Amino acid sequence: MRYSPLLQEALAQAKLLSDGKGADMPRLLQAILHQDPVAATLKQLRFPVDRAIQRTKTEPPARDIPPGLSHSEALQTFLSQEAAYQAMLLGSSVIEPWHVVAVFLTVPRYRYRHWFGRMLLLSFITFGRFLRTYTRLAGPVEGLSLLPKNPPAPVTTREASLVMKTETRRQPFLRVEDVQFAFVDGIGRNLTEEAIHGTLRPVFGRDEEIRQMIQILSRPDRHNILLVGEPGVGKTALVEALALHLVTQPSLPGNLEKAIIVELDLNALLSGTTLHGQLEERIQKLIDFLRQNPRVIAFVDEIHTITRAGQHPSSIPLADTLKPLLARGDIRMIGATTPYEYRRDLADHAAFLRRFHVIRIPEPGPALLLDILSSLKHDLEDRYGLAIPEDVLRYAIELSDRYIHDRFYPDKAIDLLEHALGRASLQEGARTSLSRQDLEEALSHQYHIPLDLLRPEEREILKNLEARLKAHIIGQDEAVETVARTIRRARVGLRETRKPFASFLFVGPTGVGKTELAKALAHTLFGDEKALQIFNMAEYSHPEAALQKLLGAAQGYRDAEKGGLLTEAVRRRPYSVLLFDEIEKADPQVYDLFLSILDEGRILDGQGRIADFSHSIIIFTSNAGGSLPKVSRMGFAGDDNPDERFAAYREQVERNLQATFRPEFLARLDHRIIFRPLGEKELTRIADTALRAVKDQLAAKGISLSYDETVPAWLVQKLPSLDYGARPLKRLVQDFVETPLADILLEREGDTPMHIHITLTHDGRLAFH
Repeated sequence: MRYSPLLQEALAQAKLLSDGKGADMPRLLQAILHQDPVAATLKQLRFPVDRAIQRTKTEPPARDIPPGLSHSEALQTFLSQEAAYQAMLLGSSVIEPWHVVAVFLTVPRYRYRHWFGRMLLLSFITFGRFLRTYTRLAGPVEGLSLLPKNPPAPVTTREASLVMKTETRRQPFLRVEDVQFAFVDGIGRNLTEEAIHGTLRPVFGRDEEIRQMIQILSRPDRHNILLVGEPGVGKTALVEALALHLVTQPSLPGNLEKAIIVELDLNALLSGTTLHGQLEERIQKLIDFLRQNPRVIAFVDEIHTITRAGQHPSSIPLADTLKPLLARGDIRMIGATTPYEYRRDLADHAAFLRRFHVIRIPEPGPALLLDILSSLKHDLEDRYGLAIPEDVLRYAIELSDRYIHDRFYPDKAIDLLEHALGRASLQEGARTSLSRQDLEEALSHQYHIPLDLLRPEEREILKNLEARLKAHIIGQDEAVETVARTIRRARVGLRETRKPFASFLFVGPTGVGKTELAKALAHTLFGDEKALQIFNMAEYSHPEAALQKLLGAAQGYRDAEKGGLLTEAVRRRPYSVLLFDEIEKADPQVYDLFLSILDEGRILDGQGRIADFSHSIIIFTSNAGGSLPKVSRMGFAGDDNPDERFAAYREQVERNLQATFRPEFLARLDHRIIFRPLGEKELTRIADTALRAVKDQLAAKGISLSYDETVPAWLVQKLPSLDYGARPLKRLVQDFVETPLADILLEREGDTPMHIHITLTHDGRLAFH
């Protein structure tokens, strides 16, 4: 499409302004802003033309030009695509300068993300207003019949909230000095002033809530708002969006036209009030400030603390002080709190709550969440110097939804993005963009989730889970296979998602591998034996202390801030194996706690916070299976009918379990697994595994170790009884193998290579050569 004479003239002027380097976007805009009728149109619409011209002189060309193009070539592409498309839509056969302006009025990425588009937006210049004024000044133009006939709509909150750096013609309404009250400067934040200066982040999808807030605030009385929502859903951001809305909207109710929103910090208000009367003096100053400045709307985050502020034997609580002022409409207030703190601290203060309209703030849905992240994209890119592809934004939503359950949207998705950007920006080498792998690594680092669980390699782990576990666990093939089948079924999604990932009761005599299987499971699935967290339930037998130790003390009690041992362990490491050893020794109240965990997959700690067990594997161990039948040194396998003997033993264990545990507890478990007693054959293999571990330790020090095949069996023969399983073998290896090796190593000179061989002598002793 051809350029009009006016556009050709503007391009020639832009080339001159660039000192012969070729026209680019800032120089073209500078030329167009000097040229009528576009310049006259914008001035008629009260657009700050002179300020825009000054900015074109300092603004660098766009950074996001296509690879391989110069700035001049990028401008030609813009004209031949974006501007030409506008001309075509408007029925023009040539591209005019005003078509360039139309791009910044209609195309979202130019209207919201380019500085010129944002200046147009915050001057309340819409597409329809511009075209009507242009045709009135310039006369008939091609495509006039296609121009919109309806009056322009006001700027929406969605548009206004997209503006990153606000450039508005409205003046700041209030500064602290203007009210002769410097005290506010230490306890408040002027959100209106921040909105004017463009330091507030954009907010998406809360138009309905903002409309509701404006309706309430514009009332003559009872114009106070209480925002109730989970942490991280955007309560404070919503108030910031309201401040931005009040700054950018051309028409507002009369009592909101010059309103100022000031966020008050109650902690700062109360801090340092050690002397009697200091707190009352500060509160009175705050009240005087609000009454003398009716334009001020006070925003109090965590407003539930207001019911406890000022609770001195000789003072009146702050909530009681404010009640008559709120009732008469002397002050306007917006409060924010969470549902739990609303129930705990505010529900009993009906007289105080009656002065507020409650607005519930839900989590944003997936589509809105993507819009929110997209609106923050360019700000994050500028801050960290890395591009964020859209598929990475979607992946951040997917990962946070799947793996982060103790926080809420949009906070958890934004936090994951920022954590990944921070880590990626510190890596060596030239990085230009954030990748899906960066998100996975950040999530793994934050929540101790093995990377294999986030990547396709997990399939191979699950396929070979039995083999991996059997390499660590000897003589318990049936138990290993049952556990592996359950884990696989849960991992592919064939489970109730609200319940724990898997739950087992391991029953059997001591030393048969119950704890070892839990360790192997933690190492194989989560990459680290530290992912196994063991609770000795004999320590939770006292009825009063058991629940407090596990869940933490309630708010207001001593050590409440420390949290519970169980809830904090899951919060720190949600992907873990939780082993509750000797569960039958726990207090009966603890069983009620486990019923809730096994059924719902979550509990509330002492402070009302959710602890999520949906990614945890829960294992209870018990020795309540009854007395072990007499086993030969060959184990059940050495009997004539080993399967029959084990079946009889299993029946005895099941009867004892029914007598020991409540039916509802047993019914909620995925499996009850009974471990076989170990015979000489299995113990010999375990002894050989222990010797191989010693061999690996020495190899790391440059020493090779070998031993006769008869050595493991010799160690097993030293066991006084098989009733304690493999547990005593560790002590035997220490006494008969590691102690003599230590003496030999002390004689070693320097780091000289050494080979040690262990043999069995004729008189039944171990010899080291």
